[in-house]
Amino acid sequence: MLPMTSNEIALASADAARRWLIGAPIGTAATSVYPSDFQRHRFETMLRALDASLAGASLRSIGTGILYPRLADIGASAWKASSERRRTQRLFAEAQAMARHGYRDLLGTPPSFARGDNSAG
Repeated sequence: MLPMTSNEIALASADAARRWLIGAPIGTAATSVYPSDFQRHRFETMLRALDASLAGASLRSIGTGILYPRLADIGASAWKASSERRRTQRLFAEAQAMARHGYRDLLGTPPSFARGDNSAG
């Protein structure tokens, strides 16, 4: 028994699993189940930024090395005042959130089920 959901990814996955279990053809999933080109690029960039951080890179080196290489020679005060710095911070914060728990959003899993806490509320 699955929890009620309107998440297309979760529904498509459950339907594919059901079809596989009964030996029916799985078929092709709707295109809305797959991330768009933009989303794939953003996820890839987030993973690259997170990997660089885990390897010891600073946010500035992530910003000027991965996201905005044209700014590699920018001075410290110019970097601090730049909109690219703030965009780097937002992307990195989103990458950290995705690594901590955001992948559940992609799967449509409620946080309480993901933790093993089946209590409502």
